[in-house]
Amino acid sequence: MKATRVTQNVNKFTIPLVRKRVLDLATRQEEEQPKDSVQWIINSQRKASAVDIDVVVQQTLSYIFGGAYQMPMLLTFCLYNLCKHPEYLEPLRTEISSSNGAQRDERELPLLDSFLKETTRMNPITICGMPRKTIQPFTFSDGIYVPSNNWIMVAQQVQMKDPNNYIDPETFNGFRFVKQREVGKEAISESRFSQPDWHYAIWGSKKQGWYIRLHGVQKCISLIENLVQRENTSRIY
Repeated sequence: MKATRVTQNVNKFTIPLVRKRVLDLATRQEEEQPKDSVQWIINSQRKASAVDIDVVVQQTLSYIFGGAYQMPMLLTFCLYNLCKHPEYLEPLRTEISSSNGAQRDERELPLLDSFLKETTRMNPITICGMPRKTIQPFTFSDGIYVPSNNWIMVAQQVQMKDPNNYIDPETFNGFRFVKQREVGKEAISESRFSQPDWHYAIWGSKKQGWYIRLHGVQKCISLIENLVQRENTSRIY
């Protein structure tokens, strides 16, 4: 596949960076290494085999271009739902103000986490995901036969609104993924936004979810958290 001009320009910076990082593996301890997605990709390859610079560059580009539209789209849908369902603002604001700020545990903010997850369920970033190519003929457990050299994908939009997977799937329920709250008790997440699931496949398969998702989820939570805490929330509308 011929690289586009944009890819060629990005590669001018990415390839030298990856090469330097690979050379640094011999002299830098893990705690001294940079904390970013490029280094995570390199380290994940190193555990399995020798690091392939071309593969690292390709995966880095996929994160760059993938993140260029996914985050803005998710935040846009969150703002839309806050405008359409202003009744969620007050409970979200109360939860955020009572949390421990920068010292909070990753399991906290279950209401905000659920709101983000429900937003994505109603508005999946992509219609289909998890592409797989059949190297040899394959038959699914329900009898569907797929010849070799065919591509298979998960229809995320259909999956997210399947009544067999979700109760009343066409209705937005911002706290869908929180256990029923009792008076005087804190809310508890039934499942987290960053948690891969067979019925929620935006992060890839349950066995091998995208590890970059944790960083993306935290950024989304921080941005929406900052917005919800503003005193003059009428500007949202």
